[in-house]
Amino acid sequence: MLTAGPVVDPQWWTQESFRGVPLREHLRTRDFGPVFSFLKARGWSVAAIAAVTRVQEARIREIMAGRRKVTSYEVVERIATGLSIDRALCGIGMDLSRTCRCSDDPESDTMSELMRRADDLGPQSLAALMAHTDHIRDLVDSIGAQAALTALVAHLSTLTSLRAFSLQQSRRRQLANVYHDAACLAAGLYRAAGRDALAWRHHEAAKDAAREAECPAALAHTLRLQAAMLDQAGQPGRAVRLSGQAEELARGGRLADVSRGDEPTHYHGRLYQNVIAETGPTESSPPTVAV
Repeated sequence: MLTAGPVVDPQWWTQESFRGVPLREHLRTRDFGPVFSFLKARGWSVAAIAAVTRVQEARIREIMAGRRKVTSYEVVERIATGLSIDRALCGIGMDLSRTCRCSDDPESDTMSELMRRADDLGPQSLAALMAHTDHIRDLVDSIGAQAALTALVAHLSTLTSLRAFSLQQSRRRQLANVYHDAACLAAGLYRAAGRDALAWRHHEAAKDAAREAECPAALAHTLRLQAAMLDQAGQPGRAVRLSGQAEELARGGRLADVSRGDEPTHYHGRLYQNVIAETGPTESSPPTVAV
């Protein structure tokens, strides 16, 4: 079992106060000193705040003492992400995780705007998303699994939204690769915490992303992780079956993609089995792994 670290409650930012002033007011003016002091009063160490926000400890202390202000958009973004703060509270735009839910709010961004944001992602932004997964991975040892999971859930929500609103196939594949890594990390943390059902669901999400990324190695890796779970759960028969599927992929088996003629799609691999059932595999086709 992993040791629990400090936990963020996202409701703090809209419902709690520090020294009589609502936290949302401090966030509106980007006055993070009281926000950090509030966390410290809740049991967070300066080191834990620094680890989550990727702001140096010395600067955290200066901000808390009122000797430094946060003016950089990038730093505000890191603080909001690390502490699960709705970006709108800090005046830096809507939290993309909210795009996963329908809203009747007339002030919410349009579908076209969300698609534009997803399509505007460049190589540096994608690299930053990958680096953020690695940063969260590093948090486990410094502040504990629970705090890392808090940041990871927000990260996965952002990646889900970017994938959902991206219309460029190559960009979706790149985002799917990033999502696969983050989902596998979440699965590992949930499994270590004894929450096997959540771990399994994140493995399934990772497999879905691996299919869209067209990455057999990623899919095989996730299958092996699931096989290990089944083996430890006393289900060796099912574990062997998944291990066999992973080995088939490693030997060059084809991803279970949905393909009819020249119009392939890659998201729902299970649909491929309907095609096989209707038409039957051709002798010239490489083996297909149903995962």
